[in-house]
Amino acid sequence: MSAYIVSRNHIHYLVTAYQRYGQFLPERSPTKLGNLLWQENIRSVRYRYNNEPVDQLPGPMGEDYLYKYRPFPPVKIEALTTIKACECYDYQASECPDWQQSEAYRVVESIKSAAIHHLPGYEKAPWGID
Repeated sequence: MSAYIVSRNHIHYLVTAYQRYGQFLPERSPTKLGNLLWQENIRSVRYRYNNEPVDQLPGPMGEDYLYKYRPFPPVKIEALTTIKACECYDYQASECPDWQQSEAYRVVESIKSAAIHHLPGYEKAPWGID
């Protein structure tokens, strides 16, 4: 499967999940975080497609890719959906060789890690296995 630029709603969902799970750092606004994530995704897809112009890349058509935060429409941010959204984003943003050293990678990993703790049954599961 080829990489593509995720939708604006996908970025909204990740930023909202980041806030929902209490991951925000005071120095990063939601708009800056969304732009960081989207630009890293675009960088990845451009790398995959030999630096083609953004309007020639797979992803939303007619998009300006200028992100301004707005909360995801009033739906429940669910742990499993959040983890899956992180996995999708990770796949789309991982084309560059330095992906795992990027700030966007650390952000998505922190969202995923926080969401795992909110999975149903997580708190009751055994810590160690004897």
